[in-house]
Amino acid sequence: MAKRITAWVLLIGFLLLIMNLFWWRFAPELSLTVYIVILLYGLFSKKLVKSDDDQNDDQTR
Repeated sequence: MAKRITAWVLLIGFLLLIMNLFWWRFAPELSLTVYIVILLYGLFSKKLVKSDDDQNDDQTR
């Protein structure tokens, strides 16, 4: 349940960041920097090894 709440909070924050870049334009340099950091973190944080959740899903099938 906590993972879902965290995911929703991150999604809403990410959407607000995108809206700021395109419409509100409040501190665009800072917003663009945050966007790039999030993007790079998402690209480089992909795990090459399956997580425990994936292994549990495979066992239940």
